[in-house]
Amino acid sequence: MAKKKRKPKKPAQPGVDPNEKRRERLEAKRAAKAEVLAARRKKERRERLIRRVVLVGLLGLAVWFLVLRNVTPKEINGHRINDFSTAGANQHVTGTVSYQDSPPVSGQHATGTSPCGVHGQPIPNELMVHNLEHGAVGLLHAPDLDLEEVRRLEAIVADYEHSVFSMPYQGAMDSPITVAAWGHTMELAEVEPDSIEQFLDEFRRGGDAPEASIDPPCEHQEPEPYEPAEEGAEEGAEDQTSDEVELPASPSPTE
Repeated sequence: MAKKKRKPKKPAQPGVDPNEKRRERLEAKRAAKAEVLAARRKKERRERLIRRVVLVGLLGLAVWFLVLRNVTPKEINGHRINDFSTAGANQHVTGTVSYQDSPPVSGQHATGTSPCGVHGQPIPNELMVHNLEHGAVGLLHAPDLDLEEVRRLEAIVADYEHSVFSMPYQGAMDSPITVAAWGHTMELAEVEPDSIEQFLDEFRRGGDAPEASIDPPCEHQEPEPYEPAEEGAEEGAEDQTSDEVELPASPSPTE
């Protein structure tokens, strides 16, 4: 069988190195491949960074939701937040209850609730505690608090559409004003709107109240501004309950 004749190679043009052309093509291919690889690595690094940022964000959100969200502040503007037992959730009774704390902020309570808003007369303890269980916050004042201070408390209540109430409290209080939520109180010597509003931001429809999300919320009644009793009028009872139903002693405020 006859062998095919090979075509003679074209003679290289004078001054042109064929190996140089080959090297240039190879170098161009390597450069293009390196560029594609670099772009891929850059994209992968960017995606890893995004995943890490999202993961850290989700982790931070989980920590806030599970831990920090439920951490009660220890004080507001230098005023200590007193923590009490939160026992008694959903424990309804008829009649009256003997509370160990004054004013009470947890424990057994009435089956019904009282409207929120401005009250000129005390709300029975059993109704007040049920309001607190629903996430309401009470601004309680001593009956002899200066009337101008009482009006400032009532003005704060008027700024909200639901879940805040003010009233005179005839039982024992360690300060002229007690801001009360389910399981917590803050004591004030005088009205401090900023401190009260911070307390409301923390505990109104929130905090530890077991039925804070219940609907509808505690709606405000038509305001009934407080009017102090005339001199010589019979003073209110030291406590706001009678014919009590005894409860196990609840602990004093925790440190």
